[in-house]
Amino acid sequence: TSTEGLSFEDATGDQLTDLLVRREADAEDPAAGPQRPSSLVVTWTGLRFRVEEEPDAPEFLFHLVTDADDAYRKGDLQTASELYLQAASDVSLRDWKQERGERPGRQELRPYSLFRAALAAQRGGDAAGALKLLERAFNEHRASSILGLAAGVYLTTLQNGDSAGTACVATESYLVNLSSFYSGVWDYGYANPAHEIDSLCR
Repeated sequence: TSTEGLSFEDATGDQLTDLLVRREADAEDPAAGPQRPSSLVVTWTGLRFRVEEEPDAPEFLFHLVTDADDAYRKGDLQTASELYLQAASDVSLRDWKQERGERPGRQELRPYSLFRAALAAQRGGDAAGALKLLERAFNEHRASSILGLAAGVYLTTLQNGDSAGTACVATESYLVNLSSFYSGVWDYGYANPAHEIDSLCR
C-alpha cells in the first residue's frame, strides 16, 4: 500500500514489511547540480529502526560514475569495475554539463572511468588488464581530455618500471598544474560529491 510518497513493502527481501519514504529530485536550484530521486527505507531489525537511502537507477552519467566510486571505496572491486566500464561506453544516460551548454561531461567521465577501472584491476592483481585499460584511456581520449592524458602519465610511469605509488604521485603532479581546469571538470554542484586530485588514484 502507499500514500503521498509513503509505501509499505518488503524492500530488503527478508519477508518483513518496510516503510519506504519517497524523495523526489529538486531541480529548482541549478547550483545544486544534477539531482537523483531516492527512497528512504526504514527497517525494523528487531532491536532498533535502521534507515538507509536507496537512490533510483542513474539518469545522468555522472551518477553512474559516483556509484562506481562508492563501490571502489567500499572495496567491492568487481562491482566498481563493471560500473566503470559501463560508464566508459555509455551513450544513453544524460550529460548534465552538455545540457547546460557547457563542454560535455562525457569527455572526462569516460577516460576517468577507464582510469579507475584500471586501478580496480591493479588492486585486484590483474596487472596486464590494468595496463590495457590505461592504454585505452590514453589512446581513445588523449586528444580531448586531461584525464586521458593523466592516464598516460600513470601508464608511462608504470612502463618505466616504477611502482603504482610513484605513478600516482606523477599523475597528481601533472594535474596540479591544471587544477583550475580540473575543478571545473568536476563541478557538478554542491549536492553532489567532489572529486579532488589527491583522490584520483588512491
